[in-house]
Amino acid sequence: MLTKKPPVDMVDAHKWVVGRPIETDEGNLFPVASGAVKIEGRAIMGTVRLALLIAGDNIIRANGYRFESAEVADDDGGMRKPHTFPHTQPCRSWTMAGACLLHPDSEQDAETPACWECEVESENGRRVATDYFNGHKPALPLRCRTLPGLAVAALAGVYGAPLARTILDTQNQLTPAGCPPEVTEDIDHILGLDGSGTFSAD
Repeated sequence: MLTKKPPVDMVDAHKWVVGRPIETDEGNLFPVASGAVKIEGRAIMGTVRLALLIAGDNIIRANGYRFESAEVADDDGGMRKPHTFPHTQPCRSWTMAGACLLHPDSEQDAETPACWECEVESENGRRVATDYFNGHKPALPLRCRTLPGLAVAALAGVYGAPLARTILDTQNQLTPAGCPPEVTEDIDHILGLDGSGTFSAD
């Protein structure tokens, strides 16, 4: 996605990446991610949408988070108060108008904000639920400065920096050929690596 000229919207195209499962006491947790790179006003902005899915006891649960680059207010002041730093926030759907992480095409209704497809599945005996971290959706700052760094920050947010280092190292993506120095430095900073892209002694 990052190699294509923006705008690129994998969310709108219904394209997702399913990560390696994470073992938990409640069962396997499946990370599902999508993303977009868009031109917003004077800036190129990136977003990674992430759903953490877990199934068990006849119920599917979903937690959602979005990882976004710093926002820039429009010249006409049209954008609501922007987050001027890279950040992550809880989310409950793949899009602003969406009602659910499990049904991407389900949209919120003013009278019934819940996902109608979830209600239908519940009536058919398959319960689904979306868990919320905080209703006010606080923006938590990320330690990245570039769009590739944003993707690495999302990876580290799911698996932790040590395992993220291993995943990228296995794919030869810690220091890819032709990678600009500012991107390499950004990834090193996120994952706790030194300037050469190797593991730090400490």
